[in-house]
Amino acid sequence: PANTFDCIPGRQMRDKNGVISVDAYYSRVKEWISGTPTSISGGYITDGCYRIISKANGKIFNHQGNKGKIGPILIRNAPSDEGLADYYWFYHLGNNNYRIISVSSGLSLDLNNESPQDDAIIIHNLDGDTPTQKWILEDAGNGCFFIKNNFSGKVLQIKEKSDMIIQSVKNEDLIQKWKIEKIVSIS
Repeated sequence: PANTFDCIPGRQMRDKNGVISVDAYYSRVKEWISGTPTSISGGYITDGCYRIISKANGKIFNHQGNKGKIGPILIRNAPSDEGLADYYWFYHLGNNNYRIISVSSGLSLDLNNESPQDDAIIIHNLDGDTPTQKWILEDAGNGCFFIKNNFSGKVLQIKEKSDMIIQSVKNEDLIQKWKIEKIVSIS
């Protein structure tokens, strides 16, 4: 275990809820290696690695710009040739709430500037214990989901005439429906 309380925010170790912890990463890895990872029951999907695919056109979540920096904008795109760039880790937090983290950057999905407005863009940000980084999965039928932000109550959708992912009031449109595909192995 390591004490990272005095480190810069992006280097602090946090548990799956975003709370600073001295042993969260160590404990989590130990659980996975032993084949007994803890998880909270009751969610639509289990903790794990997934690709998020648009029901509207089959394109996937990805992020634009420097993938190791805070703030890359979430976009939909053709599958990346960069391996892990297309993968997101879902941690179930209970009551069908999830933290969604980019596998390639380690950054959480977040609302830009904590905006509750329609058309607010979605970015990658340092983990924090904030409702803007918690997402609720809602059944959209046919194996798809709406991904709703816990803070704003709005769902992710593709911005018209753009590849950018924004939030908006739920309206049942295909641009708001997402297939969440479990990654069984990484080649």
